[in-house]
Amino acid sequence: RTMHIVRFSKRAGASCYGASNRHINEKHIVLLRLGRALTLKIQSSNLLLSICISTGTRLSRVIASARPADNGDPAIMGTDPEGFDPVADTVGPGIYSGRVKRDADGNVIWGRQYENHNPAPGPVYAGGGYTEMAQAIHQGPDAVRRLLSGGADPNEIMTGGARPLHTCGMSKRGQLATQVLIEAGADVEALDTYGYTPLHRMASNNLVIGAEALLKAGADPNRETDKPYIGERPLQIAQFAGAREVEEVLIRYGAKA
Repeated sequence: RTMHIVRFSKRAGASCYGASNRHINEKHIVLLRLGRALTLKIQSSNLLLSICISTGTRLSRVIASARPADNGDPAIMGTDPEGFDPVADTVGPGIYSGRVKRDADGNVIWGRQYENHNPAPGPVYAGGGYTEMAQAIHQGPDAVRRLLSGGADPNEIMTGGARPLHTCGMSKRGQLATQVLIEAGADVEALDTYGYTPLHRMASNNLVIGAEALLKAGADPNRETDKPYIGERPLQIAQFAGAREVEEVLIRYGAKA
């Protein structure tokens, strides 16, 4: 099936009422009712129209479309002018894993996020596409090891507030670098600008290898998401996403809904 990354905006004077599928829930409905534009991953052209009707929104634009690759990950195609793959790396905060601006002292500059997907401030995009670490994670564990051996930071901050472990939580290939980063000292409880830890990301994408590596390393199976979307536990996220394999692992480690 084709995966569409689409932008929804509130229609003036329109009312919102129930919509239920794995990509839009009551929290999205509330945000749309408040006039918040959302970027969502939708797996069906027909579903695009039904969401517009059921939520009182209009489709602002289709950002990208692609069919999943043979390994189940979204195809690397339809990249934007900065070289990002919106199908693979669009999340609530916008585009994950891009290079960020730093001040003269090396501190990350916070402000308007890439394409303003999230109106809350976050690491400012510096241009140049994905960071070297993000590219290495997409390539596999050996590439990450080589980068770390050269002094790369296992807790590097990227666009969307992502750390390398968050980036691992975006694809089946990426999750394979989770253990390498943990052994290098990556923070298993780091938060992105969506309020998600790496475990929340693994749960949302049904990445069982990465999820179990995080849990073995001490990640809290019951930690709730932080601002701006407070109160979601990993097991709740897995259940909502239909992530059965991760759900089973979380329960084994004591997770509660």
